[in-house]
Amino acid sequence: MIEAKELVQRYSPGTVVEVHNRYTDGWSEGFAVAEPLADGYRLRRLSDGATLPVVFSPELVRQSRRQMCSPGPSRSGSAGAARGRPRSSGVAG
Repeated sequence: MIEAKELVQRYSPGTVVEVHNRYTDGWSEGFAVAEPLADGYRLRRLSDGATLPVVFSPELVRQSRRQMCSPGPSRSGSAGAARGRPRSSGVAG
């Protein structure tokens, strides 16, 4: 049982994870660990911050393979596009 406990403690609160979807046999994104428990994880949905009412067993949870972007200029791409270009004064010349 020590191995199972070590597995459960692998992800700390806030770790972005994927959950195994038994209907598609794939992995669903958009979750983070809300609370590691002795028998699994309580998860939080990233889209609305809601904590899900069920505990997910460790084998149904894995760390996200994609790095989640935080809101900001890097998401829109506008900061990179404007870099290195002089600002227009609005006067043709």
